[in-house]
Amino acid sequence: MLSHTSGYEDYAPQDYLIPEWTKPTTPEAILDRWANRPLNFDPGTRWQSAIRTMFRSYEEFTHAVKLKNGKPTHYALGLQTGEMAGTPMRTHSGEVSGFLSMDSVFPGKNLGIAVLLNEDGVDLISAVMRETVSLLLQPPEVDEERQEAAVRKIVTDLRTGQIDPALFTGNANSYFIETTLSDYRTSLQSLG
Repeated sequence: MLSHTSGYEDYAPQDYLIPEWTKPTTPEAILDRWANRPLNFDPGTRWQSAIRTMFRSYEEFTHAVKLKNGKPTHYALGLQTGEMAGTPMRTHSGEVSGFLSMDSVFPGKNLGIAVLLNEDGVDLISAVMRETVSLLLQPPEVDEERQEAAVRKIVTDLRTGQIDPALFTGNANSYFIETTLSDYRTSLQSLG
């Protein structure tokens, strides 16, 4: 069942809160309602999200299931499997009305990323995950000497109670008022 090849209908196919879910119920009532429905397809012939249960081991949990015809589902017991930025990945996402989450793990890189968004009806979470993964796994080339020189100039300017407003955002510029610049000058001058 957890491989989503059992044929059971998805318990929560909607992207919004179902009014029925706000009413009191029992586990037995939920099982009676779902266990008596006909299967959507013969078990093992297709992949479709379905009711989840506990997994037996980490290996089962992370091993992608194949259909009877050998085609991959790219789905393990609760995890999507695949790769991003050329790196093997396991991911899981979830949602409730107005809120989405996506957690991706890159075992070979010892890296995990969680994206949490307030959204409804827009697939922004996948784009945010892809961009974050791209920046972390394939960072852009940077000129470290140039970056260090820029940081040193900012610190030197702060030591004299000044900044170059062109180097900062509007919000940062609103922070660097005369009182703030004076505090930086006093603090940094004593450090040399």
